[in-house]
Amino acid sequence: MSIRKRKFFVKRGQGIVVGSFNGTKTAETNMEPGLKAALLDQISAVKKVKDFQVVLSAVEKAIKVIPDNIYLREYHLATLIGKLHDFEAGWIALGRFTRNAIERNSEDWLLAAMRQLFGSPYDYSCLPFAERFSMGKELSDRILTLCPQWDARSRALSYAAIAPYYHENGKSERAVELIEEALELVEGESLADDVKQEWLAQLLQALEKYKA
Repeated sequence: MSIRKRKFFVKRGQGIVVGSFNGTKTAETNMEPGLKAALLDQISAVKKVKDFQVVLSAVEKAIKVIPDNIYLREYHLATLIGKLHDFEAGWIALGRFTRNAIERNSEDWLLAAMRQLFGSPYDYSCLPFAERFSMGKELSDRILTLCPQWDARSRALSYAAIAPYYHENGKSERAVELIEEALELVEGESLADDVKQEWLAQLLQALEKYKA
C-alpha cells in the first residue's frame, strides 16, 4: 500500500460503524461494539461474494447511517468506478464527496478528495474537464491555506497530494516545487528507515515524472 493510501501517517477517521446518526455526535460514539463488529463482518462477507452490485448496495446503506465516514465514501467511489466502471454515477458521488470535503474544510477530507480527483489510478478522461479542475483548484487553495498549521508529515502529504493537480493543469514547475518541498520535509523527519525510504522513493519517482 502506498503513502497515497495513508498507510503510515494520515489519520483514517472513524471506523466502520452502524446505528443512528445524531447531529453533532458521530455514529461511532453512539454505537455498541457488537453492532460495529456486525457491520464489519457484513461488509467483509459481501466483499468475498465478488458481486459488486451487492457490495454497492451494502456500502450505500452504510453511508446513509454514517455519512461522515471517509473509508466508506472512498470505498463507494472505488466500487462505482473501479469495479462497476459506472463513471456517470461515480462522477456524481465524487462531486458530492468533494463538496462535503470543502464544507468540512478539514485535513483528512480535503486530502482524501484531492487524491480521489487527481491521484486516482482510474482513467478520468471521460469526466467533465472544467468541473474537475475547478474543484481541484478550490481544494488545493484550501489545503495550501491550512497546511502551515499542520505538522511536517501532514505538510509533506499535502504537497504530494496537490502536485498532480498542478502537473495535469500544465503547471509542472509548481508541481516540481511542491515535491521538492515534500522531500525536504520527509528528509528532516525521524522515521523508521524503511518507511522513510519508501516515501522518498515515491516522491523521487513523482519528481522525475514532473521534470520530464
